[in-house]
Amino acid sequence: ANQSQFYHYRDLWCLDLATYVWEQVQAKNGPSARSGHRMVHCRDRLLVFGGFFDNLRDVKYYNDAHVFDLSLYQWHKLVTAPGDPVPQPRSGCSLAADPAAGAVFLYGGYYKKKVAMQQFDSHKDKAAVEELSETGVEFRDTWRLDLFGDSASGVRPGSWTQQKKSGAPPSSRSGCSMVLNRGRLVVFGGVHDEDTADGDGLVSEFYADAHSYTIETGRWRALAVESKPGKPAALAAADSGGGEGGVASRAAEGGDATSLLALGGGRRRNRNRNDSDDEDVAGAAALAAGTAAGAAEPPLAESEEGGAASAPAPCPRMNHRVALKGNTMYVYGGLYEPEESSEITLNDMWSVDLSKLDGWTCLHAGNAPEDALVRELSDDGSSSDDSSEGEGEEEESGSSDSEDETAGSPS
Repeated sequence: ANQSQFYHYRDLWCLDLATYVWEQVQAKNGPSARSGHRMVHCRDRLLVFGGFFDNLRDVKYYNDAHVFDLSLYQWHKLVTAPGDPVPQPRSGCSLAADPAAGAVFLYGGYYKKKVAMQQFDSHKDKAAVEELSETGVEFRDTWRLDLFGDSASGVRPGSWTQQKKSGAPPSSRSGCSMVLNRGRLVVFGGVHDEDTADGDGLVSEFYADAHSYTIETGRWRALAVESKPGKPAALAAADSGGGEGGVASRAAEGGDATSLLALGGGRRRNRNRNDSDDEDVAGAAALAAGTAAGAAEPPLAESEEGGAASAPAPCPRMNHRVALKGNTMYVYGGLYEPEESSEITLNDMWSVDLSKLDGWTCLHAGNAPEDALVRELSDDGSSSDDSSEGEGEEEESGSSDSEDETAGSPS
């Protein structure tokens, strides 16, 4: 594959966490080839939803759901009844499972649509020439999929229900990640892209904030993680192998090597960049070479008095991956653009206790830029960029947020 040719896959693989051996799963009738889809585990099922297929002429987005039965090793496609609500086609959404309820929750996502634009062309017979241009749409809706149904309440297996929304939801974004913790969905990070005036570039804003959605009430609120100056990144110094051997996750919870599985990451195309993929790889390699593999805790900025004036926290990012063990959320990797002409594929790892929100712990500093590893503290000791709860309230019952239109690339 190169800049003019790439591949979408449709294979399924299984990693044995006891032996670390990969095995390809041979099963028919699975999803079509695609990218940007999402997968989640619920009871004895794997659910694959959405994604896109790009053949360099057209881009097709999907809203189909496919289930892989782990006991039978069989695929089947979820079929909804005619007229039943379903999420619009999208890629890069976030999924989280509630095994006790037999349900999967979906938040957000992204797709590109073509819009007509009037442009003046003196060489044409008509002064105004209509051309098609692509524009990005970032979704902000939340859905529930009942995988197994509920005969008592009349809910059919495979039924989608759009969730109500109130409170202070996250700003428009894509490339965020989500976990389910104690009856609430927790969304972290992401990016918001907008076209430049000439339509040839992107202006991107990356996020490192967290938001929670209480499933029972349908209410969003911002989560403020406390900043503790000098909070040690205890595991970073102890783990001489960095994040490469998985020791940090094992020590964090006192468990074995099977306690945490981190999957993937992502990369988006930036239309205002002309450098080649080879140059991107070379730049990332040079940056990684400047950081020790088992780097100690991220540096703390010093105040004028010489004391620590800020606390470690993840830098803004998109297409990172999160996992939950107990009440602890782990964040790994992602993509960050500290400057307009630079792009970093991150390999750092962080954790935060969602029941306490008493500060971030850096498990592996990786190649994150030093100036992005800390958050400046205000005079009262709180982080200056902590998101406060919105006082206003936004109500919605069943309408889609797909009207929030921005430009970007599939996640």
